[in-house]
Amino acid sequence: MKNIHQVIKDLINEGFKESQAEKLADHFYTRAHNGVATKEDIKDMATKEDIKDLERRMATKEDIKDLERRMATKEDIKTLDRRSALLITILIALCGIILAGTISMLILFIQLMARLAGI
Repeated sequence: MKNIHQVIKDLINEGFKESQAEKLADHFYTRAHNGVATKEDIKDMATKEDIKDLERRMATKEDIKDLERRMATKEDIKTLDRRSALLITILIALCGIILAGTISMLILFIQLMARLAGI
């Protein structure tokens, strides 16, 4: 491919004035190279294999629907909160019962020991 300087020389040899030749050559050179990708531009582009790989890894509409079906709703979370609060209340009550039973057993044990000691 000819460079722009050779094109200008050729146009002058064909009878164009130098200024006309420069303007024509510049115009056509600019038009020919605008929008043309360079090797540098192309090397970073995705290949067909890259795109196919990406498509294989992308979630499908069915995958998204499945996720939506399995996701907890606000109502599910409220129900879990209520159940958790109930379980905590039950655990606290059981701890209280166990503690009360332990104290009662200790009192009985102390009374028994006192009787055996004759106090």
